[in-house]
Amino acid sequence: MEAEFVDLDFQTARSRIKDGRQLLLDASLHPVGFIAPAWLMNRDVVDATFNAGFSYTNTIDSVISASGQTIRSRSLCYSAKSEWRRSASLAWNGLLWELKKHADVVRLSLHPRDFEYPALRRQISSILSRAIDFQFNPTTYSRDLIRDGTA
Repeated sequence: MEAEFVDLDFQTARSRIKDGRQLLLDASLHPVGFIAPAWLMNRDVVDATFNAGFSYTNTIDSVISASGQTIRSRSLCYSAKSEWRRSASLAWNGLLWELKKHADVVRLSLHPRDFEYPALRRQISSILSRAIDFQFNPTTYSRDLIRDGTA
């Protein structure tokens, strides 16, 4: 599903986020951020995310910390659902990489299914190789971008 958080009120969003977090904690996983499916959420969901104790969330074009700090960075991401969407993703991400390759932060959001398609795998690998050539340092949001709820 996509968009199941887009129009939730604060209480419903908080309840769902806390329930999901508890499932992960019960599995000995310790999440520090919450991202709504397809980044589709309203302000109540963002507020519920931080109320539930998460340090960050993000949208397609920003990383947002619990302190309210925002790092603007459009994420490269793929849609593997159909051939036309894969083709569009390749074209868009090729262009977006060229536009963003000199930015301070370049985000690459990947899903396991992206790697099922050779063309997507090749482009992802190429972008990662070129990012290393540009001396980008791979990281996670919680390791270097978000610390203790601050960006």
